[in-house]
Amino acid sequence: MKSSVRSTADVHTEDRLVTRRFLRDPLGLLMVLIGLIVIGYGEVNLQYTPLRFSILEAWYGGAFGGVEVLIFVLLLCAVIRRIVAQDYSLTPSRMTTPVLTMGLLLFLIPWLRMVAGGAGLRIPFEANFIPFMVLMYFVWRLVFHPSDVRLIAWMILIATLYKCVEGLLIFSLNTAVWGALTGWRDGMLLALGVSGALIAFVIKPDRDDWYRRFRKAILLAAPLIAIVFVLAMRRSYFLALALSLPFIFARLRPRERKGLVTALVILSPLLVAGAATFGFDALSMRLGSISTPTEEGSAAWRLLEFYNVIQMIGMKPVFGWPLGVEFINVTGIDLPEINSLMPHNSYLYALLRGGVIGLVAWIWVLTRMVRSASNAIRGSSSSAHRFLALWMLTLALLTIFSGVTSPVFASRLTNLIPLCLVLVTMLPGAYYPLRKDRSGWSARG
Repeated sequence: MKSSVRSTADVHTEDRLVTRRFLRDPLGLLMVLIGLIVIGYGEVNLQYTPLRFSILEAWYGGAFGGVEVLIFVLLLCAVIRRIVAQDYSLTPSRMTTPVLTMGLLLFLIPWLRMVAGGAGLRIPFEANFIPFMVLMYFVWRLVFHPSDVRLIAWMILIATLYKCVEGLLIFSLNTAVWGALTGWRDGMLLALGVSGALIAFVIKPDRDDWYRRFRKAILLAAPLIAIVFVLAMRRSYFLALALSLPFIFARLRPRERKGLVTALVILSPLLVAGAATFGFDALSMRLGSISTPTEEGSAAWRLLEFYNVIQMIGMKPVFGWPLGVEFINVTGIDLPEINSLMPHNSYLYALLRGGVIGLVAWIWVLTRMVRSASNAIRGSSSSAHRFLALWMLTLALLTIFSGVTSPVFASRLTNLIPLCLVLVTMLPGAYYPLRKDRSGWSARG
């Protein structure tokens, strides 16, 4: 069998392909810039930021705006480049069927039920949720090739650094009671930045010049990312990162596990510095609401929201409710008008719109994320691929754990998560697990 271990020459060839396809091509460079805006801009609710551009803000319904228009521009550019290059093939991915099934059960069928129920042929606000997640999965697949995984990693890091700069600016201009960055996507990017630095510290570079450069960049950025991660006060991602680390620890080699402990010891003073900057009393109040949610407004709202949604799910547990049906307040409490369509729990939302079968579809996507990353870890042919596979496994775990208290299908997580899905499914071994024989790693299937 042909070995899948990549030589230094193979790595340099991939780097040249990326440079020629994107950085030396005006249309390709435009696509990269648009991609950075799509995954990095916006979602700073309740806070003043000097990095806000009206043309990119929401135009209608509180969600659709300039960023969404750029998504369609990116799609058009990707299609044009494919036609010009006569490149009509997509890299095989076991993620496609679960993603399409999720779109069918959590959007298309609930939408058809809404139309059949007399709501008329209209596009509801929830079209900004699941449909854009499915759309972005295919947009990123059209834009990128397997040799572009390094470019995707740089884009994620650059978007994270952008949020760090914005977070510091916001913190200097606001009281920041809720935190410097209030977007769920912002919390995910910062959590990825922190976890990426920890994994990079553990995974030493080999002869891969790209990984040596990337590792140096993310380790140098780690102090800034760690401090802003605390300043952002995204409790869902504090908890999700803490729960994810033991699983990552279990996937490391014995020597790497010692490195992770060392990395956490080094990182701890930076997290404390961020806490001191935010204020220990304010931090204690924000985090204390996790154990005593009734004492803080946002956490108390979640309890009432969960109760109401669970009652609705109990009424229609198999197929769920049509789109556009708002929460039914069965508590008798006069609730404030917050989002009444998207609960702060991705699993409850899947049950609300798709019932039990809808939840199964979402769990299928999550399971494939974990399996693809796990396969890629086993099949990694270099330290760079091992780092990326572990990083994307962390993304999967962050999505799973944060989904208990955050609306994964809202915010611009619907742009970021599909990009990471495409990245992990393009890593060696992610599509088919690799087995080791006498000649080295080789494909199975």
